[in-house]
Amino acid sequence: MLYKSIEKIVQEYVLSIEGLTFTIKGRISERLDNTNPSQRFSWAISHYFRPSEHAGGHYLPSTRSASTFQGAEAMLKAYMDGITTLDVTPNEYY
Repeated sequence: MLYKSIEKIVQEYVLSIEGLTFTIKGRISERLDNTNPSQRFSWAISHYFRPSEHAGGHYLPSTRSASTFQGAEAMLKAYMDGITTLDVTPNEYY
């Protein structure tokens, strides 16, 4: 049997940054199967970025899920607040 997960998008954000010719999108979704309450809400971002000139690569978030909407929202907003215009690249899984 194939594992399936159904999610509902509950909030979406659009970020415009001076110096970029495109917008960055973020969304929070809720797992409807609710198999793991600590991962009920997750967030995703449309683009990754390099945090500084000296950074070796893009900053990829290590935690993308939370038990509450507010927890997922706080993580997404913290990531969006840190975005720079250095080497912004699309997230192929968004």
